[in-house]
Amino acid sequence: MPEHTDHRLTPDEIARCVEAIPLDRVAPAIAALAARLLTAPKPEPEPEPTLERHLSPEEIADRLGTQREWVYSRAEQLGAVKLGRRTMRVPESNLMEYLKSCRVAELHEQGHEASPKIKCLPSD
Repeated sequence: MPEHTDHRLTPDEIARCVEAIPLDRVAPAIAALAARLLTAPKPEPEPEPTLERHLSPEEIADRLGTQREWVYSRAEQLGAVKLGRRTMRVPESNLMEYLKSCRVAELHEQGHEASPKIKCLPSD
């Protein structure tokens, strides 16, 4: 039996091919098609879509050890999504990208080392 090539037939072309099968060859043709279906590789299932985790301002503040107000003041930079009049969430990937754009700068005041401050570089 010849190898199957991956060319596509229109429904009309398939109907003409089926009509052309002599009646005494219909049963063997059906058997051949059934065998081909049984031995054909199974297609990979489509992966289930996953919804990215969205963080509340409280969760972000807890993770970063800061106040909610800090999160709210940077809502636009963080790509926050407003879900309601008083509800917003930040996609976790947005938070990670924002943090990657930040660097810690040591501040020195009058010869004394100050605590590190986060400085964020503007994204291009």
